[in-house]
Amino acid sequence: MDSHKLEQLRNSVEKLASEDEFEKMHFMDVERNILHLSEIRHLDNNTAKLIAWLHDIARIKYGYRGKKHAKEGKKEAREILAKLGVDEKTIGIVARAIGNHRKKDRIDDEYSELIKDADCLSHNTEFNGAIDEVEKARCRLAEKGECRLISCAGCDPLGILNEKWGELETLLERTASGGADAETVHETRICIRNIRAILKIMKSGNIKLFEDDLKAIFKKYSDLRECHVLRQQVKKACKIKWLEERLESVHDRMISELAEDIKSLVKLNGIEELRRKISKIQNGQDLSIVGVGAVMNDYSDAVRLSEMDDVESLHRMRIKGKTVKYLVELGLFEMDEECFKLVNSMHGEIGRLHDIDVNRAFINGSAYLGGNKLSKEEMKCLESHFKKMEDNANLIIEKDLFDMKLRLRKP
Repeated sequence: MDSHKLEQLRNSVEKLASEDEFEKMHFMDVERNILHLSEIRHLDNNTAKLIAWLHDIARIKYGYRGKKHAKEGKKEAREILAKLGVDEKTIGIVARAIGNHRKKDRIDDEYSELIKDADCLSHNTEFNGAIDEVEKARCRLAEKGECRLISCAGCDPLGILNEKWGELETLLERTASGGADAETVHETRICIRNIRAILKIMKSGNIKLFEDDLKAIFKKYSDLRECHVLRQQVKKACKIKWLEERLESVHDRMISELAEDIKSLVKLNGIEELRRKISKIQNGQDLSIVGVGAVMNDYSDAVRLSEMDDVESLHRMRIKGKTVKYLVELGLFEMDEECFKLVNSMHGEIGRLHDIDVNRAFINGSAYLGGNKLSKEEMKCLESHFKKMEDNANLIIEKDLFDMKLRLRKP
């Protein structure tokens, strides 16, 4: 675009804005912010200028407020830029960004995000920090790059896989001898998840059968863990003595059954079969290690597609996030500390929601209650407890998910 015409446009909009002291300062502040951010994000400088100058044109020129100033501003910008002979592609980018710039609670294209952040940074200055949580999040993350994973130098996935398999054998033997307490159940589940996370960065035709066996073992421990969680929640929610006793009895029976299941695995050389399968993976000629980019791309896509009102999308994101979480904890990948805390927080709360759903199913079924039935008061007490947990979890997830989406905006 002709630099002379560009300067003329800037001067004409600044002149309009100068009729109001706030609009004048805002115009200059947004211009400064957007140029700084566009440089950091490697976006076109001239396109960024056009967006900054025209984003509030309908408010400056016609006094429109709220949603209308964005909607009408989009139309006005198109007309102005077309008269100046700006190409249609640039006009489309600028108009879209102006139309989106008030929708700060969602993630759009890179130029829409650019003006949203520049606008928020200006608001933060103008209102001395008295802005809403969404704008605060944007200000906090405006100059930060993407949340990234980095492969740790000298890491040995096969060596760690072998180490974790040794830990799992020890834990299975402990269970088989009748020692499946809550701590052992937790440690075994984590160990299996660690192994499965390592397998996610490996490619081999031998992995699937081994993974299927691990899933089957994991399910046995998950059943016991879910009963344990329900027992804990019943104790926290209210005193329902008969239910506590009933769950304790079910829990003891499940420990005994789990011990027998794992003992059979040992006796029937199921452990030996698993050893053979993991050895086949480690020594397979087709084995290759997937790069860190593939793991992070999968997780980033899952985050971008997740929505609070879509339980399945949250679940998919949580599964991808577990892989990232365990690979970092195993020392195979590195992630920025602040970002890793966010991953832990968000996925921990999504897990809490899952536990609540499972608990609700259990107290409404017969598997744990037998022939007994909860009274209306007992149900009300438990539901009140679950609802409180659910509301708290949703608040944290909503904040963390938006934060993570900001971090994973496409560059």
